[in-house]
Amino acid sequence: MRWRRMIGIDPHPFAAITKRPRHHTRFHRIVAQIRAEESKLVGHLSGVTRDLERRARLRGMLPK
Repeated sequence: MRWRRMIGIDPHPFAAITKRPRHHTRFHRIVAQIRAEESKLVGHLSGVTRDLERRARLRGMLPK
């Protein structure tokens, strides 16, 4: 959220990032950091989801 606020875009995770001209190097560097962090977050959350679904199936809460 801090990086998103630094460049003046919507502070919510996974919100759209506006386009800027190529000469905005600082903006593009921060956007690259934001995308890298958000992709790590998606990877982590998919692992958590997989574990929770596995546990729910073992306890009979979801069909196998």
